[in-house]
Amino acid sequence: MPVNALLLTLNDSLEQRKSALEQLSNHSQIEVGQLEDRWLPVVAESNNTKNSHELHEWIEQLPGVNFVDIVFASVS
Repeated sequence: MPVNALLLTLNDSLEQRKSALEQLSNHSQIEVGQLEDRWLPVVAESNNTKNSHELHEWIEQLPGVNFVDIVFASVS
């Protein structure tokens, strides 16, 4: 089961930031950490590597998310 610790950089739009936070918080495979300025730590758990890539791409395309940095990745 792949587990990824990610650091998201959110943009300056409060509306888009709120929408991104809501979508991330409601996703069953994502645990959202505490927002600090524009940076949001999240943990994403996937069923397999393909799902992990799809989840990462979904996060990247969310309006309000500027960058997704991988802090830790495990596929065990």
